[in-house]
Amino acid sequence: MDSPPRNPPSEAFHAHDLALAEDDANTQVTEGTSDDARPAGLMKSGGGGAMEDIAAAGDDLEKQLDYARQKRKVQRRKNLWMGGIFALLVVLLLVVIISSATAKNKSSKSKSSAVDHGDNSYSTSEDAGSSYSSSSDSGEPMVTSGSSDEDESESSSVESDRDVVYVDQLVEYALSKSPSLHMDQNKLDQLLNQPMTPQLQAMEYMTSDDKKYLNALLQTHMSAEPLGEAIQTLSLRQIDTLVERYAVLVLYFSLNGHDWNKSGLRPAIPVLNSESICEWNTVDSGLKCSTDGSLDVIDFTAYELSGTLPTEIGVFKALRVIFLDRNEITGPIPSEIGVLSQLRNLYLDHNQLSGVIPDELTHLDNLLSTRLDNNNLTGNLTKIFCDNHNGINSIEADCFMDPPEVECSCCLSCGGV
Repeated sequence: MDSPPRNPPSEAFHAHDLALAEDDANTQVTEGTSDDARPAGLMKSGGGGAMEDIAAAGDDLEKQLDYARQKRKVQRRKNLWMGGIFALLVVLLLVVIISSATAKNKSSKSKSSAVDHGDNSYSTSEDAGSSYSSSSDSGEPMVTSGSSDEDESESSSVESDRDVVYVDQLVEYALSKSPSLHMDQNKLDQLLNQPMTPQLQAMEYMTSDDKKYLNALLQTHMSAEPLGEAIQTLSLRQIDTLVERYAVLVLYFSLNGHDWNKSGLRPAIPVLNSESICEWNTVDSGLKCSTDGSLDVIDFTAYELSGTLPTEIGVFKALRVIFLDRNEITGPIPSEIGVLSQLRNLYLDHNQLSGVIPDELTHLDNLLSTRLDNNNLTGNLTKIFCDNHNGINSIEADCFMDPPEVECSCCLSCGGV
């Protein structure tokens, strides 16, 4: 039996179907994307545009995800670059530290080798790669292989270290053997272990900055072996020369030589150079020597000297003249001046000297004139000079006040006004 024909769908039926489809679409959007996470531009739309909106929202979301991925990739690259730069800096720092430590160790070993060998012949072909070794049976020099600029540089370094060691021991030996200094090994060790003093400054200058002057002595005695025998071949005159140079340097540092003549009112005196101390002078000032090279005159009148007079002034046994007047010297008069038996003129006036005039000045048998006035000294020159010296013809001291600061019955002139 045939079914009755169906009626065409009504408009209400079609409207119902459209409503169901819209609800399904809205449900999918709500379930797939929350309101907070929904990409911008994803809007509810009615009718047949729901699917297109969903597709557009998906495209926007993919673009944002791709942007986030690119941003993270750039950040990772930046972090990798920063980490690489930091690692490179650490490696460079380690290389510098290791290189410095290696260089110091090499220098220390070279110097230690020079001391241990104790000889004065420079590095052998085995040690420094020199061009020549010992002679063959035929008497001709044998040329060694493997010579290079690096080997020559190392050889030069060893030679320099040997020079330093030799000069150190040369100066120490001369100072310890000088009867004027009374410096045995114990006193020398004490001097070297003290804080910076004029004595230590003088010694360091000689052993580090005075090599050009000492080179002649080095060459003269370099052939002697071992080192101990070499320095013992010095003559007494050579020892005296070294000791006088040391004492002059002590005088320079004690009296603040770097400030001498700072106003420029006096002629500049060349000091601290590679010449003999006999050349440290101008026409009428400075240091002058006798014909045998011994220091004869110390003349620094009005050169703005300050500081104190060192005891090493007693080293200059041949000294005849001391002109240190009109300066700013402080402290006492060293008693060691009393051993300068050749002294004829002693001018220390117009300074700031203080203390008691030493009785040892009575031993200055050849003294002809002295000026000690305009200081802060006390003492009895009547006992030191007037009662014991017939040859002295001119003495000036601060003997004017009552009671006088200095007693002097034979003073030609009394200061202290």
